[in-house]
Amino acid sequence: MVDVAALNGVPYPDSLLLYHVEVIRLLSMCTGGKNNFTELKCHNLMSLEDIVSLIQHKQCLTLVKSVYVDFLTNCFVETEMEVKEVYSSAAVIWNLFANFADDIEKAVDTECDEDDPNSVHHYVATSVVKLLSDFFRSVFLETGSRPKIHDLERFNICSRIMRGLLRLVEEKWVKQNKTGYQASIADCMERLRDCLKARGTGLPIELSGLLDRSLERVRNASKLENLKNNLRRVREGLSVHEPGTGTVSANGLQGNLSRDDQDILDGLTRPTSVFQDIVSEMDTYGQPLAVAEQSLLVDVMREPEEISGMQSQARAAFDNGEFIRKLVRHAKDVWVSQEALCLKILGTLTAMISGVKMSVDSEYTKENLALRKDLLRRYFTKRSKIRSVHARRDDAVEIIQTHLNEKGASDLVVDLIMKKGSDAVFKASIELGIALLDGGNSVVQKAIFSRLVGAEGSENSLLVFSEIISTAQTKLRSTLRVIMPDSGELDVSADVSIQRSPEPAKAEPTRRPSVRPSLFSPKSASRRPSLVGAEKSPPSPRSVRQPSDMELPIDVDEDDWEAKEEPLPREVAIMTVVLRFLQLLCENHNSEMQNYLRNQGSKSNVNLILQTLSFLDCICGSTSGSLGLLGHYVNATNVGLIDQTIVTLTEFCQGPCHENQNAIASNEAEGLDIIIALTLLDIKPLQDKAEDLVLGLKSNAVKLLLAIIESRQDSENAERLLHNMPVDTLVDKIIQHYHANETKSSEAIGAAEDNDRAPLTPREVGHAMFILAHQLAPYNPELEELLKPGSGQTGLRNEALSHYYAQTETIEIVRHDWTMERIVFPVPPVCAYLTPETKRRIFLETELDEQGSKVPDFCGHTDVLFKEMKWQKLLRETKFVYWISQRMTLWQSLSSDVAWLLNIIVALYYPFPDSAPALSLLFSNFLWLALLITAIFTVMRPGNRKFLLGFLVCSLTRSVYLVGPETTVRLLGWLNLGLNIISSVSYAGNMGTMKNSLRDMLRTPRFFYDLSLVLTCLAGLFVHEFFYGFLLFDIVYREETLYNVIKSVTKNGRSILLTAVLAVILVYMFSMAGYVLFADDFVLEVGHKKNNTLATCEATALGVPCEATGNDFYDEDEELACTSMLTCMVTTLVYGLRSGGGIGDVLRKPSFNDEYFFARVLYDLLFFFIVIIITLNLIFGVIIDTFADLRTEKQHKDDVLRNTCFICGLERSAFDNKATSFDYHYMREHNLWSYLYFMIMLQVKDPTEFTGPESYVAEQIKNEKLDWFPRLRAMSLSNTETLSDKVEMRAIQKELLATQTLVGKLSEQLAELQRQMSEHKNRRDRLKLMPGNHMFRTTASDDAVDFPLL
Repeated sequence: MVDVAALNGVPYPDSLLLYHVEVIRLLSMCTGGKNNFTELKCHNLMSLEDIVSLIQHKQCLTLVKSVYVDFLTNCFVETEMEVKEVYSSAAVIWNLFANFADDIEKAVDTECDEDDPNSVHHYVATSVVKLLSDFFRSVFLETGSRPKIHDLERFNICSRIMRGLLRLVEEKWVKQNKTGYQASIADCMERLRDCLKARGTGLPIELSGLLDRSLERVRNASKLENLKNNLRRVREGLSVHEPGTGTVSANGLQGNLSRDDQDILDGLTRPTSVFQDIVSEMDTYGQPLAVAEQSLLVDVMREPEEISGMQSQARAAFDNGEFIRKLVRHAKDVWVSQEALCLKILGTLTAMISGVKMSVDSEYTKENLALRKDLLRRYFTKRSKIRSVHARRDDAVEIIQTHLNEKGASDLVVDLIMKKGSDAVFKASIELGIALLDGGNSVVQKAIFSRLVGAEGSENSLLVFSEIISTAQTKLRSTLRVIMPDSGELDVSADVSIQRSPEPAKAEPTRRPSVRPSLFSPKSASRRPSLVGAEKSPPSPRSVRQPSDMELPIDVDEDDWEAKEEPLPREVAIMTVVLRFLQLLCENHNSEMQNYLRNQGSKSNVNLILQTLSFLDCICGSTSGSLGLLGHYVNATNVGLIDQTIVTLTEFCQGPCHENQNAIASNEAEGLDIIIALTLLDIKPLQDKAEDLVLGLKSNAVKLLLAIIESRQDSENAERLLHNMPVDTLVDKIIQHYHANETKSSEAIGAAEDNDRAPLTPREVGHAMFILAHQLAPYNPELEELLKPGSGQTGLRNEALSHYYAQTETIEIVRHDWTMERIVFPVPPVCAYLTPETKRRIFLETELDEQGSKVPDFCGHTDVLFKEMKWQKLLRETKFVYWISQRMTLWQSLSSDVAWLLNIIVALYYPFPDSAPALSLLFSNFLWLALLITAIFTVMRPGNRKFLLGFLVCSLTRSVYLVGPETTVRLLGWLNLGLNIISSVSYAGNMGTMKNSLRDMLRTPRFFYDLSLVLTCLAGLFVHEFFYGFLLFDIVYREETLYNVIKSVTKNGRSILLTAVLAVILVYMFSMAGYVLFADDFVLEVGHKKNNTLATCEATALGVPCEATGNDFYDEDEELACTSMLTCMVTTLVYGLRSGGGIGDVLRKPSFNDEYFFARVLYDLLFFFIVIIITLNLIFGVIIDTFADLRTEKQHKDDVLRNTCFICGLERSAFDNKATSFDYHYMREHNLWSYLYFMIMLQVKDPTEFTGPESYVAEQIKNEKLDWFPRLRAMSLSNTETLSDKVEMRAIQKELLATQTLVGKLSEQLAELQRQMSEHKNRRDRLKLMPGNHMFRTTASDDAVDFPLL
């Protein structure tokens, strides 16, 4: 190694020596951590004697010493098993310690180079100190055949080491080191002293005193450093102390610091909040890195064959996902014999999906992206594979789910569920199924459905879930308790005699006994809750009308109704994952699974829909029989399970699945009442403790009610809801939720705009109830009247209803079976940021397609409008820019007005006089008065353009006569420049181009237009005032009429250009003929400038007018204008086209006696007819026809806008003599912006929460189909046509109902009559068997009854 170093000529060669050093360092790292197997391997490679002799060599480099000492520490000292040669070879190890003492003295005596990591100073402070600390701390030093430290020679070595360490710990470079040199050296000295004491050998007194003082100084320095760090953290984490607050100022702590208080402050200045901040920062930094690492592990498990270094045989074994397939197959085999292993496999597969989901949901930072890329580079060999998995895709979760499904994970879930092993395996398999189905993966849904239907014993595939639900219900009935106010705890599981209704219990053998106070109408046997007056608490100041016709039969103090919140039993708690699994099976409206859960088509059919509804009825306290005490059965422990049950029932119905809707709505278990009660009753005391949980529960209950009536063409389910629901209470609850916690709701609404997952507010729940009431209103006139805002309502009610009406929109869609359906939905908050200018632009500029529909072009603007809404929302945060942007029209108008005023002043006063024009005193006072009045009106109405323009005119007029026209023009120029810049900023702010890059901005024509206006203003300021004239062309851009005039020329520009080329060609031909035949006739009168004209008018350039007039400047003369072909053609083109009669008007008048008289006449006539009349009129005709077409097109467009529906294309005449007017249809039924808001809602809403119609429309939009838009159809027209039929049908239905009631009564009477007749006949038969003189026979004959005939 020395030779290699000498050959390279550098202290630390970078060739073979560095390779050797890295090999030893790698071996040292392999032996770290007490790895017995690796330690034995390394012992065979190098012996202790060889290592020590190498370290002791005089020419051994410090770099080599460092790695070998580290290797010696890890492989021989800090070991799992005792290495006897270290402790038995006394001479060897103590010779090494003597060498260490020399190195320590060398480090103390020489100057430290902190930039050199391979210096002897760093070698001693790290490697040597660590080996000494580990050696004297080793447990084998106590038990092994250790050397005798008290020998004189070895004691001297220990003393040398201790003295060297004492000097070393005081070195400046040791104290200033931030990696802990001082602490590690102090620990080494303390270990050496303790080891000497344990063997009965103490240090000399002076050495022991030096050691104690040195250790004390190190401790104090450590405490001081910790205190400084704590103070820094306190300064960063705590606020300055204020009167009345408990916060502590960092400056106050630092100012009162003293040495005596160091130990106390060391504990007091580390509050929990600071510690939590530190932990939070560490978690914030470490969590993304852990997510990145976990996502990489998912990729490794998915394709382990891509791992670098894997041999071809191993790649073949794991190719195409065989690793996952074998893992799944192994779980199927060991689920009974090795349950723990099966659970581990199920947990691993679940963690794969959850890890990917977490990585997709997390926002990748620069650090974790770098970590992920580095790990990918280390694990995978193919660069293409690294690029494909480097950035997480949005569909990464679905890809992993599908991959696991292909390898048999879904079959594993179904098999383990059907086999119903232990509770742990069952729950783990359900959780894996939830992970596979999360997000509504349709591929996994189909796989599980096929497995359920086609598996062996498929007729019993759902019996497992049925048994679990039944077991949970049984457990609930046996454990359900309620705290009564007087008698204490009542066990409702006992048999009681009070039934739910006066009817006998024979209707259903498994009917639950109940104790339920009567909260229903006494005239109805249905379980209709009395939702009015169910709250004992007094009404709030914002409460509204509460009917008092029904009250609670029990007056209870809320404080006595504290429910005991105990953990859910195991049999009940498992229902959470089971219901979640069933929900995901039906996610995205899987109609096959929805129907299969209700009817399997087998003899052992189970209806999980009704069982789930019965479970909801049971867990909400139906066993007690009291809906009025609902809040005392719903608590923080079971509210999550109740919420999951409602969500699952909602998913069963949505799509819609009409059979499941009917099953829930018409269920005899009366679960519909529970859902209505959850919607309208106050759930206390949980509502007071955890309002967010109650609001979420109520919101989901409303969604379930909406799902029951979703996409129904009949009114059956809606009428059932209205029969069980007091409509006045529903409206009162809507008003109450609107006014509840207004301050808190406003803050939450603002948070909801920034975060899609913000907690629900009472106002949002009230809005959901309003949508429910809105859909029920057509079937109940009373409810429809209660929902109308207007003068008949109170102030609070009118405010709430008006707000909800403004935030609710209605559209009509066409389903796949061509039936029409009305959708009611809440307007997303982001839609409020759509500006009126954008609405007007879209309304006017949307073009018709070939079929006369505006819908395709309108849908093409949806994404652009959504981006603009988000930009406008972001713009609100910048107050100044938003203030400018919202007045874009005002700035543009003012800029145009200032440009006109500028040119008026230039036209009136240029060249500008040296002084201001004189003005009479009367007119001057009038100007001041007008200026004052317009200023007052401008301040009162700052956004009014008329007042601003008036103030501007008065100011400019006053300025012209005060400071002069030239100064006024310059001031107006600067003002116009500022207005153009502000106008450009406001346009960029409104359109969102401000956030675009410069390249994108250069692609927009508006950018160049604004830039040209700014450059023109600058040219007018710094070049010449005449440049302001170009600003007047802005009127063409602003006025549509002038724009059409220009467009009439440019629209058919090619035709006009070709016609002009034809005219030039004809002129060229006539020029040739004129040059050949009539060159002498081209005589023109011309005027020549005199020579002294320039001298006379030299001052003209300076703005002084010339004084010469008349013909003083010119000499009139005649000259030939066709001396060459060029002059002849120019003369013909210029004078021939400009003259009304053609070229003949400017040529010499020919005489009848001329030789070419008739040729000249023919020449003039041909030029007149061909060029002037035909060619020029062709150009004029094209322009005029184009302008006429544009005007007709504009009139047609205006007519379409006024008299044609934007959405369906129906004309105004279609609504003549109809119940619905065209204006109502246009504004309410087919409102343009309602359809836009609905499409925006589909983009911001979670797809897993879509209703059936929303999923249908989202699929249509995804496939770029517009069939869901109504075309020449409207529900109001269809309803009007069938209104009379419906009235007749309702009358017939009423008559049929009355007839059925009468027939039922007659049937009952007939049955009773038959029973009596049968009894009388039996009695007669018995009497006949008696003797004739028997007294009963005589009595019976006397008491015979004659039954009347019907």
